[in-house]
Amino acid sequence: MHSSLKIVQFLQRIESTKKLPSKVLSRASSSKSRIPSNLSRKYIPNADEMKEVFKMIDKDRDNKISVKDLQKVLTELRGKDMAEEAEKMVNAADSDRDGCINFKEFMEVHNNGGGIRLLEIETAFSLCDLDGDRRINAKDLEGLLKRLGKERSPEDCERMVCNVARDGKGEVDMDDFIIMMTKTMHLQSG
Repeated sequence: MHSSLKIVQFLQRIESTKKLPSKVLSRASSSKSRIPSNLSRKYIPNADEMKEVFKMIDKDRDNKISVKDLQKVLTELRGKDMAEEAEKMVNAADSDRDGCINFKEFMEVHNNGGGIRLLEIETAFSLCDLDGDRRINAKDLEGLLKRLGKERSPEDCERMVCNVARDGKGEVDMDDFIIMMTKTMHLQSG
């Protein structure tokens, strides 16, 4: 749908992630194996997790995402008014033309074209990396959560990042991010 929404998915995941098991970590590929041919890989999202992402965006809890709901989340993430972008996104996804995105339409968008592309996940990583150092640290996470009105203590943010980071330094690199974001998705075959 939009890489900003992948950030919402990231926040939902990082808040609920326990330390990644070594089985999941062993699926990691080196950075060199990802570029550029693997950027077209597609992952089928987990419907249960996508329900949680949908709920985070559906601010008024009416089981549909309105332009206002989406605008609020996008504006919080980007730090600027995203009304025009939100309207375009809702119009593109609203197949029944009721002015909102229901869960079925939300999933159709995320499954459109065979699923979520690795390039979209990498773009979301870049948007989460607030200081541009190609790593997501506790300060980046704290800033993202604060933008969304979900303030957490620096200690909580450090714990969440450490649960995902494999480097032992408390920083999530691109490989860690991809592993976390795809751990419950299925790689599209073919």
